[in-house]
Formats: sequence, structure tokens, C-alpha cells
Amino acid sequence: MKFRMIPLPPGYSPGGFRCEPPDKDDEIGGFIAQGLAAKAEDEGWLRTFVALDEKDEPVGYFSLMADSIQLDDGVDATAGHYKTAPAIKIARLGVASRMQGQGLGKELFYLALKQVYEVGRRVGVRYITLDSVAEKVSWYKKLGFTETTSAQPTAENGLDPGDRSMYFDLGGTADRMD
Repeated sequence: MKFRMIPLPPGYSPGGFRCEPPDKDDEIGGFIAQGLAAKAEDEGWLRTFVALDEKDEPVGYFSLMADSIQLDDGVDATAGHYKTAPAIKIARLGVASRMQGQGLGKELFYLALKQVYEVGRRVGVRYITLDSVAEKVSWYKKLGFTETTSAQPTAENGLDPGDRSMYFDLGGTADRMD
């Protein structure tokens, strides 16, 4: 599938963008369709990139934000006296329902990874973090992510208890990707 990526335009709200699983559509699809991504950008929380098809219809997106990971969270890293390590969080990743199962999610993931590597050329970044919906945990594990041992999502922190916080160790490679 051919698509092009653009940074989220100011005030972008395409409406009608739907994602799977259906019980997460308001959260994932609605983030773009209802203009919540544009609001989060305006407030400086994250940056969103939208994949557009040949008709300029949105087919997917990802959002990135600064994060950190606790070094006592089952994470093996040497960081001197620091208790946290720098990370970039894939805050959102969504694929339009009509595009599910065609490999677009993996392509978007690798494009997000490329953005993280670009940041890593200028600023220290050791990990990529994310909160996965329960249905996608095994997919992220296949990509090399590991579940954290604490700080798992709960209803109190606004996420479903079945979801999982995960991390990917860049191992100091963020400044070497071509």
C-alpha cells in the first residue's frame, strides 16, 4: 500500500477515522477523528504523524512524546547515579479499520522508530516505551518489546487493567541508525 506521512496539521480533525478493536475505537480512532491529537499537540504533550493514502484519506497515525523508565523496573542498564533512563513513548499508534491486517501497523511502527532514532542523534534516548492494549501485547513482543515488572496500567491511571506497559531497549544504537 502506498501512503505518505505528514506531521499533524494544526486543527486536523478528519472525522470518521475508525480503528480496531471496536471497544478501543473511541480512544484510538477518536483521538484523531475528534481533534484530541491536535489539542494535545497545541498543549505540547506530543507530536503526531498521519499516514495518508492516494486520496489523502487518513489510514493510520502514530504519536510520540518524551518519557522515562524506572531502572528498578526489571530494566538492565548502567546509568550511574540515575534512577530513570530517557525514553520516547509511542503514545498512540492506530490503523484505520479498513487497513487492518495489511502490514500498515508494522510500517508505522518502523517509521516511529526512525523518528526516535532521529531524536537519539541529538538527545540521549535509551528506550522506547508504550502502553499496549491487551490484544496487541504479543504483537509488540514479536517486535522486541518487554513488559515492565511494575507500573502496569490500571483503571486508576486511566488505562484498562488488561493493557501492559512495555519497553524496547535501544542499547545505545539510537545515534547509529541510517
